[in-house]
Amino acid sequence: MSNLEQFYTFVQTNQQLQEQLGAAKDKESFNELAVQLGQENGYTFSVKDVDAFLNQKSQEENAELSNEELEAVAGGKPCPGALTTICTITSKCWPGSLC
Repeated sequence: MSNLEQFYTFVQTNQQLQEQLGAAKDKESFNELAVQLGQENGYTFSVKDVDAFLNQKSQEENAELSNEELEAVAGGKPCPGALTTICTITSKCWPGSLC
């Protein structure tokens, strides 16, 4: 598992980091903040790594769901717009979104 994947897992269990990342105004500032927070917590990766990781997560989220998966999320309310992946990473929707 890469440092970035480990940091992603760490963020999922850390409310303070989720809030800090959720406060980023755009994708660029999110990526830079993720690198900074990662370094502060002992994880080393680059802005390019974060961008590639987010793109991969976005592609995974946009993959077609099976009928079982669709049934499991029926009635859910996804985060809208281009920041869906970031919403997922921070386990909440961004401020000002429709969630």
